[in-house]
Amino acid sequence: MDHHPVVIKLGGSLLGQPLLQDWLAAIHQHARGRAVIVPGGGQYADAVREQVDLTAEMAHYQAMLAMRQAANDCIALNPAYKRADSLAAIARLLAADETPIAVPVDDWLFAGDIPASWDWTSDSLALWLADRLQAERLLLVKSVAPDDNPVDVHSCSGIVDAAFADLLTRVTVEGYWAGPATADQLPAWLAGEPRHDIARLD
Repeated sequence: MDHHPVVIKLGGSLLGQPLLQDWLAAIHQHARGRAVIVPGGGQYADAVREQVDLTAEMAHYQAMLAMRQAANDCIALNPAYKRADSLAAIARLLAADETPIAVPVDDWLFAGDIPASWDWTSDSLALWLADRLQAERLLLVKSVAPDDNPVDVHSCSGIVDAAFADLLTRVTVEGYWAGPATADQLPAWLAGEPRHDIARLD
């Protein structure tokens, strides 16, 4: 990989919403070959949470498969995207000027620094991936608009998962947060000029 990508995590709350199509269209238009998308698990992950008889390891694995199903939903909406199931596949697609929707399940499962815990959801998995890819920046697209509170407050309130704030202090990737209806601001963020509706996570 001869350049540093950006990683964009599209929250699972967008699944089934017209705003998801807006984001997919904007990313394809403005960041093809540069962005790596990580999908949230949405209702598929919620279904895993409802299974009380799962071990932590089983729930961890099934939650990642939920993200893979969300990736398939995104591709059904916009077939220009390709699913990438490994770090190697992500690199190949970026090199081919494609935009991967990344769910590298095996790479996550065999990473010694990712525990089998609901503290790690698609937020922290996306941040881990951004760090592993030496990404320029990470953007979390959430169901709510950003505010000025520090990231540890957002971890406590559930805006980001419980592991995210600590992980952010241990990586060099800059994290940002966008509300759901701000796809039109993506070009400015890509140019390093985020507007007030895209906030840095500190």
